[in-house]
Amino acid sequence: PYRNDMCIIRRGVIITSVRTMETKMQPKEEKPNYDIRCSDGYAYFYMDVPLSNWWDSVPAIQYDGHTFNASESIFMYLKAKYFKDEETAAKIVEADNKTYDQPKKRWAAVKRLGKKVKNFDDKKWAGPNRKAMATALKQKALYDEEFKRVLLDPQYAGMTFCEASKYDQIWGIGIDANTAIRVGKAGWKGHNFLGRALTELRDELKGQALS
Repeated sequence: PYRNDMCIIRRGVIITSVRTMETKMQPKEEKPNYDIRCSDGYAYFYMDVPLSNWWDSVPAIQYDGHTFNASESIFMYLKAKYFKDEETAAKIVEADNKTYDQPKKRWAAVKRLGKKVKNFDDKKWAGPNRKAMATALKQKALYDEEFKRVLLDPQYAGMTFCEASKYDQIWGIGIDANTAIRVGKAGWKGHNFLGRALTELRDELKGQALS
């Protein structure tokens, strides 16, 4: 009888302890599992992730007195402003704030306007374009906490971000993630300027946090 009583008491203590812990412990917040693939020190991404310029930022990004829903829109806006095309700059802001049934249609409209910037000179834009991208991403980091969280995620620490777009040889690496993982950096067909800008911003923000 004594042993049975002790077992009952111990069982009661354990149950009480577990219940007490359950009331104190808050359920862990589930983090989205984005399609970012890592290999040999590189973190490859494309669409539908916060690192993408076509990511729909929440809350919206405030810049230059306007509201923007993606860093892509700020970049195209800065492109128009650089070439003093105020009309197209205004149209970019308008297109960014229109209602579409799919967010990608908004960014596609913005990109089309960016290609119509008056007096555009590819050679003149070759240097300022990277500064404009850095500005757009920094502004995005000020408002979009999910973007900043992914950018600073420890699992990507020390890695180089890469936009694995086979359609973009300037801002992306010119090949998709599957091909990039198979062939390595030697097989890239693009400059990866977006990935570089993201990596530089990540390192800058980490440096600020440590100082």
